[in-house]
Formats: sequence, structure tokens, C-alpha cells
Amino acid sequence: MEQLGGLAVGIVALAIILTIAFLVLSEGKEQAVGMIDTTSFANSTKTIANGTDFIFRDCIDDEVMAVTQLYNGSGADTVLLTSDNYTIATNVLTLNSIHPSTASKNVSYSCKVRDEAYNSTETLQNATNDVPGWIPIVVITFIGAILLSLVARFRRK
Repeated sequence: MEQLGGLAVGIVALAIILTIAFLVLSEGKEQAVGMIDTTSFANSTKTIANGTDFIFRDCIDDEVMAVTQLYNGSGADTVLLTSDNYTIATNVLTLNSIHPSTASKNVSYSCKVRDEAYNSTETLQNATNDVPGWIPIVVITFIGAILLSLVARFRRK
């Protein structure tokens, strides 16, 4: 039983270390977002169908982007759309029914653009998503070791 105490302490210590590491990683990502300056994009032509979501992949999804102008096309007979014609959730723009319904839209927006620091912390954070899946395996192994040691102990008696 004394050996199991050391194993239990080791598993608890590992859990504490992993928890602290994940918290530091999350804080590092927040710091990376805080250091990114907002970039403006003027008159960008995007293909956005009515009633669908358009994801601005160059913008980080931790903060809401700002749309300053949105036109229903890029030709001569374009109309400036009001905020009643679209909704924004983080880096996703959803268009309502707009007439005329052309796929090409002209949008001016500003957001925080993904940089190397943000991308690397996001990649590392996504890579650690496998760790929680291993925790039940570690716990089952620990319980199995306890059962085996108890069986061995009672066999000796």
C-alpha cells in the first residue's frame, strides 16, 4: 500500500502541473490577442450569398470585428446596406435577404488579424485537446493497479 501512495501523489502532481500549464497557455493566448493591433480593410470584394454566414478567416475569432461599410455589389448600381441587413458575431457576417441578390459584396471592415503568436498558441491549445481523453485511461490504470496489489496482498495471507 505504501507504493500506491507514491503513485497517487505522482498522479495528483501531474494533474496539478497540467492544470497550471493549461492556464498559462490560455493566458498566453489572451496576451497575444492584446498585443495585436486592429487592421482596417477598405473596399474588399467578398462572395457572400444572402442568408448565409461568411467567416472572415483572417480575423481572430476571440473578438468582434467592425463593419464600417457594406455594399450589395461592386458595380455602378450598388447600394449601401444598413446594419439591419446583416448581423455580426465575432468574425462571422450573416446577410439577411437583400435585393438585388448578387453574390459579390463590397465590404470595409476592421479587425485584429491573426499573427504568428496567436496562431502558435491556438495550434498548441488545439493540440492539447487530446489530453483530457487520456485522463480516464490513467485513472482506470491507477484503479487496476490498486486492485492487483490488493489481490496480491490477500493471496499472501
